[in-house]
Amino acid sequence: MHGFKRIFFGIFFIYLTIISSIAFLESFFNFNENYLMNRLKDVDKINEKKIIVFGRSHCEFGVKSQIIELSTNIKSFNFCSSAYEYEVDILFEKLHRELNKDDVVLFAKRLPVIKQIDDSYVEKLIPNLVGRARFIVNYNSRNEEIISNRIKNQNNNGDLQNFRKLENFEVISYSKAKFKNINKNLKYQLNKIENSINENTPKIIVISPPILANQNDADTLKMIINKVDTKKFSNLTWIPPLILTEKKYFTDDDHVNEKGRSLWTDYLIKQIKEKI
Repeated sequence: MHGFKRIFFGIFFIYLTIISSIAFLESFFNFNENYLMNRLKDVDKINEKKIIVFGRSHCEFGVKSQIIELSTNIKSFNFCSSAYEYEVDILFEKLHRELNKDDVVLFAKRLPVIKQIDDSYVEKLIPNLVGRARFIVNYNSRNEEIISNRIKNQNNNGDLQNFRKLENFEVISYSKAKFKNINKNLKYQLNKIENSINENTPKIIVISPPILANQNDADTLKMIINKVDTKKFSNLTWIPPLILTEKKYFTDDDHVNEKGRSLWTDYLIKQIKEKI
């Protein structure tokens, strides 16, 4: 019995040590957080309402803040980056705590169509340690280079100036997409975001990036999205994705090109004008 206790407490001690060590390394070496905070210092000097676009590569390639600013007459900035990995939700919390209540955050989150939410106890007890460890290992060689290149390739609003070349790619199949799964996964996603905000948080609008699908799958996705009800989320708004069927708007199966960026940005402007 005493041997079992020793083993249990030994394993528990190792678990706490790993969690604490990763948390320390993340806070000490987080170049992405430094980049985000430096961007915020720049826009904090602007003593007026702002629109901040935030997320990973989908909105880095997909949203043109300069056009949003011209159309809404509200200062707009693109803070998106492909360098953000698992910690995008953590950075989102840091972001909205630094902004004013009158500001607006367009938080880009891909609609979880196929992937199921993992509610297992293992995922709750061990919060993506593999992904976090991989992020730390690749930190200097990958993320700092991405951020540095991004800074060189952006205008004053933070929009990318040059896009990568069109790739040869296949259209993703969404034939297994079902309302039950999408509805469950989307509400799980929005719940996580809503639980991180409070009465002093800026207005949060969750935007789902465009989806490329063949015509049959596109019709199915549109029907499913029309059935989704997000009215219960009182502290945030969700803007559904554009469902497109033409490759000419995409640089790969997951990211829009410059034509797609113009299309999505125009779509977002029409939507957000009604919500802000």
